[in-house]
Amino acid sequence: MKKTFQKLGISLLSLLILLSAVMMSVDAVAETDKHTYRDNEAEHSSDKKSGDYTYTENGDDTVSIVKYNGNSKETSVPGEIDGKSVTCILSGTFYENSHIEKINIPDTVSDIEGFAIELCDNLTEIAVDDGNEHYVSVDGVVYNKDQTELVAFPTGKTSAELPDAVKELGDGVLSHCTKLESIKLPSELTYIGDYAFYECKSLINIDIPDSVTSMGITPFIFCSSLEEIYVGSDNEYYSSIDGVLYDKNAETLIWCPDRMSSIEIPESVTAIDEGAFFGCTDLEIIELPEKTSSVGENAFTSCLGLKEIKVHSKNKDFTSNDGALYNKDITELIACPGGRTSINIPGSVKSLRKDAFTNCSNLTEIKLPNSVTEICEMQFENCSDLKTVEIADGVSSIGENAFLGCDNLTDVNVTSGNKNYSSYEGILYDKNAKIMIFCPHARTSAELPSKVDNIDFELFSDCEYLSEINVDPNNNNYSSYDGVVYDKDQKTLLYCPIGKTSVEISNDTKVIASDSFKFSRITSVDLPEGVTSIESLAFRECIDLESITIPSSMKVIEKNAFSYCINLADVYYNGTEEEWKKLKNSSSDGGLGDMKNVTMHYQDAPSSNTSSTASSSSTTSTTSTTSTTSTTSTTSTTSTTSTTSTTSITSTTSTTSTTSTISTASTTSHSETSKNESKKPARPSRTETSSEESRRESSRTSKPERPQESSSEYSSESESSESEESSSKSLDQSRPNFQEYNNHGTGGGHGTTSHKSSTNSNLPLYIGIVVFLGLVAILILVILYMRQNRY
Repeated sequence: MKKTFQKLGISLLSLLILLSAVMMSVDAVAETDKHTYRDNEAEHSSDKKSGDYTYTENGDDTVSIVKYNGNSKETSVPGEIDGKSVTCILSGTFYENSHIEKINIPDTVSDIEGFAIELCDNLTEIAVDDGNEHYVSVDGVVYNKDQTELVAFPTGKTSAELPDAVKELGDGVLSHCTKLESIKLPSELTYIGDYAFYECKSLINIDIPDSVTSMGITPFIFCSSLEEIYVGSDNEYYSSIDGVLYDKNAETLIWCPDRMSSIEIPESVTAIDEGAFFGCTDLEIIELPEKTSSVGENAFTSCLGLKEIKVHSKNKDFTSNDGALYNKDITELIACPGGRTSINIPGSVKSLRKDAFTNCSNLTEIKLPNSVTEICEMQFENCSDLKTVEIADGVSSIGENAFLGCDNLTDVNVTSGNKNYSSYEGILYDKNAKIMIFCPHARTSAELPSKVDNIDFELFSDCEYLSEINVDPNNNNYSSYDGVVYDKDQKTLLYCPIGKTSVEISNDTKVIASDSFKFSRITSVDLPEGVTSIESLAFRECIDLESITIPSSMKVIEKNAFSYCINLADVYYNGTEEEWKKLKNSSSDGGLGDMKNVTMHYQDAPSSNTSSTASSSSTTSTTSTTSTTSTTSTTSTTSTTSTTSTTSITSTTSTTSTTSTISTASTTSHSETSKNESKKPARPSRTETSSEESRRESSRTSKPERPQESSSEYSSESESSESEESSSKSLDQSRPNFQEYNNHGTGGGHGTTSHKSSTNSNLPLYIGIVVFLGLVAILILVILYMRQNRY
């Protein structure tokens, strides 16, 4: 008996140890899940908020300010957040804040990044705490402590006098000071950086001190009101003649102010510097003197009033023909005057300089001679009025983005004798018309030939007016239906034109391909029965899309299929709510995980018997997280609210009464599919929602070009339904391309955060069992001990 009790006690103790190990393992798993969740959270939300400021924590227990989110006229950067010192103000912190007039910077800040304070149109003062050891403010402008370097300039100031201690003006340091009318540069200044006065639109004149020894690239670009540049007579490196900037001996013309209406270039000039006449819209005639032997890139770009470039008859390097600039033997076209609407290119011309047509926005047509063999990259950039281009037999190479910014171009025609290229209905192809190369941006329709077997649908991404693409019936690879491109048997929908506002989808369709509706302007889509999958990003940024019908045949909806469909409000599912739940569970993104606040409509919604005008089915989306059922009396209306943990969509299945009457004769865009129509849930009437979201303005390039008017209006990718193409070019590739600082992981599928579903812990149960068995084991051991001592 004693041995039996001993064995029982030992067994219970072993079980106790085993359960303790299990409990510790479960606890470890729970901790792992907890850390995984926290890691995922950290990955998407490392930035934090404190008042009007977004900040990030540094590794040394300090804080960097990321973004100011307020709209006050005056704000003070906090010196401390959560007990940590604020030491840095990052680039873009105050970007484009039109409300702010004064910024106070504390003594803790030791680093103010370049472009931290930019495009604040009404900002006139930046005040630095007197105790700051790194920066000081003078007349509202921030300098380093010894005032040798200008750090931050309020972009709303109209005038300024810089301290004499300042030796250099850094790259872009006064950029976008659009209200600055006058500035006195320090007498000891030695260097003016690249694009230093970029887009100082109100600056009328500027005096360059005698001390300046060097200047960066186009420091006065986009100074559209600049009339004169003066240089002190004792300056050893630069000079000015009639308000135009030259080197000391007037051998190089460096910069002609934008507002110059006429110019007589001195005979001493041998070189025209890069961008020298960029944006001089008032100049109509420019004559190069006899000794000029060098013309820099973009020297005459954006001279939109320029009708003629003349050349001295004795010049040995250049000549003029029909007002355009050529090399001496007329084999290379160097510059077409920006004010011309047409140009006759001589047959002797073999090459076009890369910038020959850049920003010639008045040109309407170009016909290239047979002698031209190459069209350079971005050759016709921003020729916005260009409608037709004729490519002759000799062209053997066409560079990328040759027609970038040719927004009114409708036809690119290739002569039949060309051995490398061909055209079909105004669209550019390789010689055999198998590979599409370019589709003109202003086309409203496109006809694809029978031989084409390789289409990069990104070629249509800038064709905003394209509403129809028709494929030759004899094509072995593609087909079309209602102006939309499919594979040959129409099983896969490949591409819907951007300009199309409504679409009828082929009944043979099984797959909606990735990016097939990207940027499309459609307002509603009815997917017919038979469609089984919607691929990732299929409806990306369809900002006008308001409703979609999903058939019961749908098997999978891939991740972010409806990314940035910001106005999508109604989803009609031609199946039951249970079937929809199964679809969500089988889909890679929980069904429609990136759709927010939509109204779900199921085919199995209960019918109303109280109104002849009520629909047989309707549901209404809510944000409730509990499930309730309410029943009325004879005019009963049943309402069921349900939510799922896998998506952000919540839905309520209900019938509508007199407050929401819906016609049973709901319309459909598929007139021939009565079978589908009978399954389709009725659509409730609702008010239209206007979009305030948009795509981000296209990225600036590093090329120092300045169109007729520069725009500093940056639109966020999710702020308006159509973005306005900016005509201004960028300062430099190293310059940050600021974006709106949004919380990570928010927005229609732009970033998704993986949150684990919360589950009730089983640890209390395990603890109870362990304690109970432990007590039993102890009791048995006590009994054994007593019996042993007793006997």
